[in-house]
Amino acid sequence: MIKSIPILLIVLLIAGLTASAQDLRSCFAKLSDNDKIWGDSTEIKRPGDGRPWVIVVFKTCCATNIRAVRWMNDTQKIFGDSVGFLGINSDMARSLSKVRPWLSANKVTFSVFQDPSHEVINALHIIAVPSIIVLNAAGGEDFRSAGFFGGRGDVIQEKLRKLLASETGSRGSAEK
Repeated sequence: MIKSIPILLIVLLIAGLTASAQDLRSCFAKLSDNDKIWGDSTEIKRPGDGRPWVIVVFKTCCATNIRAVRWMNDTQKIFGDSVGFLGINSDMARSLSKVRPWLSANKVTFSVFQDPSHEVINALHIIAVPSIIVLNAAGGEDFRSAGFFGGRGDVIQEKLRKLLASETGSRGSAEK
């Protein structure tokens, strides 16, 4: 019983910090085009375009963040354009010169915005990095992970598969 109390507190804390789709859209609207530091320059895409999204908030400082970013790269290869992927770098302003070389060295394949003032990170109620947030096609939060713990990647990928299947199913029934 005693061992389950900290887990229960963490679950309650995370559940209490989830945001509505409208709240999340306003958070991502705060990301200026000038804040984009990595990715395809032709079009800047953000959550809310009718598909599920995975957002990773990270720093360039430790192995856990590297694992989360590499997981995002691998997951993007699996799901392609059916899921949107976005990184938000939370390094402080004095460390920003190290971010682009770090992204290059880690072969990042998704767009990354910088948030050195933590305006977006605070609005998203990020309590630890890396953090991974999964949004459904409507833009609502479906899953949140504070930290990246080995096997969590498989859990998140399965959630994405279910989101995509439910979206396909609901579109199919609407067309009938």
